[in-house]
Amino acid sequence: MKKREPPPAQAPVFVTPARYVRIGPTAEAATGIPLSSMEKKIERGEWMRDREWVKGPDGRRYLDLRAYEAWVTRASDPAPSEYPDPGDGCPND
Repeated sequence: MKKREPPPAQAPVFVTPARYVRIGPTAEAATGIPLSSMEKKIERGEWMRDREWVKGPDGRRYLDLRAYEAWVTRASDPAPSEYPDPGDGCPND
């Protein structure tokens, strides 16, 4: 029996992700945040229209992945009250 030849090697394909992804399964896959949590963030005003999300010409909502990354960074920064007091270093002045 003749040995089967492996397929020829193909060059890797690189895909640049879109900046905006429709809020749904694609946004869930990109962020790891369930759709129900995204909906709550929008309802509570945590994610603002034209900041974290936009309404497309088709009337659907799209998550701005750059703004999402900025939101994650803001959320991980300590709140101003958590910064050390710039005073003389004595606690509870």
